[in-house]
Amino acid sequence: RTGVIATRMSAQADQEWRVLCAFRQRAPAKEVVEEARTLCGGSWDAKVQKFVLEDCVEDSICGYARDREYVGRVLKELILAAEREGVQVLDEVYHTHAETLVPHDDGQLDRSQWIHKTYAYGPQKNTINAKEQYRYITLRVSRDMFHGSTGCHEWEAGFYLAEFLMNRPDIVAGKKLMEIGSGSGVSGIVAARLDPQELVLTDGDLDTVDNLLDNLDRNGIAASGRLAETGGVCKVRCVQVSWEAFADHPVSKMRPHAILGADLLYDPGVIPSLVDLLKRGLSSRVGCVAYIATALRNESTLDAFLSASESHGLRVEDCTELHSHPTVGFHHLEILDRSRLRLHALHLPPN
Repeated sequence: RTGVIATRMSAQADQEWRVLCAFRQRAPAKEVVEEARTLCGGSWDAKVQKFVLEDCVEDSICGYARDREYVGRVLKELILAAEREGVQVLDEVYHTHAETLVPHDDGQLDRSQWIHKTYAYGPQKNTINAKEQYRYITLRVSRDMFHGSTGCHEWEAGFYLAEFLMNRPDIVAGKKLMEIGSGSGVSGIVAARLDPQELVLTDGDLDTVDNLLDNLDRNGIAASGRLAETGGVCKVRCVQVSWEAFADHPVSKMRPHAILGADLLYDPGVIPSLVDLLKRGLSSRVGCVAYIATALRNESTLDAFLSASESHGLRVEDCTELHSHPTVGFHHLEILDRSRLRLHALHLPPN
């Protein structure tokens, strides 16, 4: 009997956790509400409404990142769904929804461009105390593909690379690392938390580097760069540098133990400069390895990159299968489709 109750409690806690993760990641409002409905066997009773209101809308983890417009969409979906089935809507739900419709200046950034998303990561095993076991990453990203550069969005290969680092902290701890195409910073934030000796995050777009610095700061990571200078020794630096200009930039003298990159193959035209950058970086230190995560949008582009790497004397290893069952990772992250993600390790063979 005790075992049955514990199982039910665990299943209930995991479903609550799933709903909360979806809300923090700004999943479509209808999906969040439909997930919440399962908490009470498909009912819209007061318990479900209170969970959405108290656990999601008033979630302390989201804090300043809470988006009133998004909250309004979620509550509107909840109200409409409950009213369609003749279920009484709590006064607090109506009141909170009404508040989201009143425009006022609350000090947040321009909602026409920026939004915030929060992701939880930790042990993959589901437990009743999941909320206490997970760490969080909050990213400021562009609202949609029409706003900001591509580097100001979140991309699934970045999460994939970040998970790889979570499961291989030995690659990071006490080492010098450089990331190219750092984007919004998800893998850089994870790397920074794994105690590197030095971490240099680079991107060719100035707006992306500015946003990267902002995301590092909101996740408690001190970084030096164009927008922020810290006293003392700073292990994390953000640098704007294009791949074409890499050879003449001071960052090329870094001599990293590992080079990181995710979602770099967006255009076949970048392959020559990317391969040249990787070869220069790998040749700077014996044993240096580049870990490249790729989402399969066009397999011919990936094949062309791997072929070009090998023709320039780099040894390529497909590590995808080795990372197929991570013990630590992001939880309930729907955009992470492992079937279309690949991880390769590149290095120079010994002389």
